[in-house]
Amino acid sequence: MHSHFFKSVAILCLSVLLFAGHNGTAQAKKSKAKQRNQYNNACRKNMDQGLAGTIYLLEGNFMPSPGGKSGGTTKAVQRTLEIYPLTKQSDGAGGTFYPRPATKPIFRGQSCEDGSYRIGLKPGRYSVFVVVDKKLFANGNDGDGFIQPVTITKGNTTLLDLKINNKAVY
Repeated sequence: MHSHFFKSVAILCLSVLLFAGHNGTAQAKKSKAKQRNQYNNACRKNMDQGLAGTIYLLEGNFMPSPGGKSGGTTKAVQRTLEIYPLTKQSDGAGGTFYPRPATKPIFRGQSCEDGSYRIGLKPGRYSVFVVVDKKLFANGNDGDGFIQPVTITKGNTTLLDLKINNKAVY
């Protein structure tokens, strides 16, 4: 009778230890995921300063036609954003797809399902890219050759809608 009791207690203790270890591991994974999401969360509701906007996908023929209608479509989409320190277009590079800069991205994360994004950034100048088919896409630059530049000022949110238009015709 005593051996049955001790076996039951041993099994109970082992079960508690296994469950506690599993729960601790799950909590550690959740904590790490939360840290990653804080860095990669482009769906922030509140921020002191940074960058905000919506990502749009434009496809088809946007040429004006009789009656003023075009065959192109525009829809807000969820995509990965990468933000780098201000990046200059290198000699020979052009178009809308760019090689990854030598510097690491300051931010890399998904926009919200409705295409909107809000990213907290320190004051400074940055280049903003959208990942399209595993490549960096940007369709804007300034007169000095900087790729899709944005300026973040203290206490302000800069608005920038991003248009993925590599499959659109104008």
